[in-house]
Amino acid sequence: MQDDGSYAIGDLPTGTYRLCVGGLSDGVLRQCYDHFNATSPLSQPAYSPIALAVAQHVGDIDFDLARGGTIAGHITDGYSSESFSGLNMGFRIYAEDGEYLDTIDLTTDEAGNYAASGFPDGRYYLLVSAYTIPASDASQVYGSGPCPTNGCDPMQGTPIVIAEGNTRVGIDFTFHPSAVVIGHVRDAGNQQPIANALVTSYVPHSSPFGTTWSEEMTARTDTSGAYQLYTGSDRRFSVQVDAPYVNSVYPNIPCTVVWNCVQQAESVPIPQGGTKTLDFAITRGVALRGRIVTAAHIPLDGNFAIGIKHADGTYSDQPYTDTAGNFVSRGWPTSASDTYYVKVTSWRPFGCFYYLNRVCSADYDPMNSMATPIHLSPGMNEIEIPVLTDDIFFDLFDR
Repeated sequence: MQDDGSYAIGDLPTGTYRLCVGGLSDGVLRQCYDHFNATSPLSQPAYSPIALAVAQHVGDIDFDLARGGTIAGHITDGYSSESFSGLNMGFRIYAEDGEYLDTIDLTTDEAGNYAASGFPDGRYYLLVSAYTIPASDASQVYGSGPCPTNGCDPMQGTPIVIAEGNTRVGIDFTFHPSAVVIGHVRDAGNQQPIANALVTSYVPHSSPFGTTWSEEMTARTDTSGAYQLYTGSDRRFSVQVDAPYVNSVYPNIPCTVVWNCVQQAESVPIPQGGTKTLDFAITRGVALRGRIVTAAHIPLDGNFAIGIKHADGTYSDQPYTDTAGNFVSRGWPTSASDTYYVKVTSWRPFGCFYYLNRVCSADYDPMNSMATPIHLSPGMNEIEIPVLTDDIFFDLFDR
């Protein structure tokens, strides 16, 4: 459908058609041509058939859609008792006889309100599920509360009556997070708060290769370094920060790329409905700088990707050179075990080389005897990487 409401359906075989639009998922009453609206939740609207002959174009098949009845309410955060803004929910709609009708996905506004339209007159039962938080009462039937462990029966709830396209307000719900983690993120040296740090929880999954961890929920620290994160029990946590700080996984394990380090983190058990305080002390790291130049020390501009690989085999960062051939990558740990290898690649023209001035081997892996390891120490590590000339780049490509 176009912005002006016009539409066209092409490549239809000859025959007689029934054409309908709208419904609960679209927030308007279902309507079939020629202007027949749905009159009940279980019956299809009447319709006028549309006959289509070979190569025939039929126009003026128009619709005037009505909003129908509306169900509206407010969602409350059971932990803070405040409005739950930005909560994604699924509303499963059932007819009076228990027949499933549709699922509507909605998000609360800044005031925690929601509204769903498109209901024909009738009696409805409503099952609501919170999508975006782990909640002890994530699924609820209106009028009967949270679902028991053996599943939900929407017919145990209170029917919602829509008559003459009215709006039913006050269809409210409260969701309680399974667990809450609060705390602060601070500079380990001077104890100053770190604002805008990203705190992430990870949920465990069993697999043939053991337990894996996937990202679950995130929260940002405020200007005081404080955060609040809704999560569940047996979770792991990371903090991602801007340079010059070093990312961390709990409990305060420095890490350049957090998804490579979550396996090293400690799991945090939290009782159902409980609150846990987790504070992070973040260290400052070293900056790795360099300049890509020709053999004659002429800077090369920004077609070059810098692959920085940790000694554990994981790539930690990939900055690009600027127009002057410079690159910088900040926030690197400086413990004795932190050894890195640097690979530089270009695709226009193609070329690959290691620090320090070694042409890449066939596997393009910098962790081999040709690459020179870099051991970082406190302070700025200034590294200039002389590289091969453009002519040799083309020779490499031709090989």
